[in-house]
Amino acid sequence: MGSGQAREEAGGVAALHPGQLGGVIVTYAEADAATGRTAIDAAVRAFTEDSWRLDPRARATALSHLADAYTARMDEVVDTLCQENGKLRREAGFEAHFIPRAFRFAAGLALTPHGRVTDTQPGRQSMSIRQPVGLAGIVVPWNSPAYLCIRALAPALAARCTAVVKMPGQAARTAAPAPSSPASSA
Repeated sequence: MGSGQAREEAGGVAALHPGQLGGVIVTYAEADAATGRTAIDAAVRAFTEDSWRLDPRARATALSHLADAYTARMDEVVDTLCQENGKLRREAGFEAHFIPRAFRFAAGLALTPHGRVTDTQPGRQSMSIRQPVGLAGIVVPWNSPAYLCIRALAPALAARCTAVVKMPGQAARTAAPAPSSPASSA
């Protein structure tokens, strides 16, 4: 068994170590349909009821803070990618270095309203404004879980959408915040 594999264990599913035959990295719980529905309902409520989407500076600041957090923990991200995916350190570092860049790019997008004005006829203009439509459902593959998750999530948040993310079981450690992370202390 190697990268991209898991096996059922008492109390959860084991993500297997790609470099150790039968070695377990972490055991994770699989969510059922009811848990998924609860996550979707919470994201829809956040989109419709919370005022965060009305404040582009708050979104840009949050995305910038996430970039800073990933930068501060880059070695940990690289180690996790090496262990879970069996990547060489150089390859994992290459993937991980895109994460803060994606957050910072999205932070800039949050501050830049997008739209278009065109002349439809002499003396008349048409204006289109891009607006969020709601919830983004993001399903992340196992082979590059860290960057591919952020590549989809950061622009969705910048565009004022909420999101539900389904991480792969084979990347359970990548998906789980460490005890000292800002997300777990908030």
